[in-house]
Amino acid sequence: MKSKGGVWVKNYQTVVGSTYVIQLKTNLSDAAWTSIATNVGTGSLTNYSAAKSSTGSRFFRLLVQ
Repeated sequence: MKSKGGVWVKNYQTVVGSTYVIQLKTNLSDAAWTSIATNVGTGSLTNYSAAKSSTGSRFFRLLVQ
């Protein structure tokens, strides 16, 4: 993810019909990830943005299904 001001932005290319799930953890030792956004691919570039956390680290991953 890239930082733009007070926001983190992740751009990713999608494939038509694929499902993209963005997940979050606040601690890498946690067992589970939390799904925070789901998108269906359109074949174009898309993005996800999140405000920077003032309370600590956040870890993101993008799953393709």
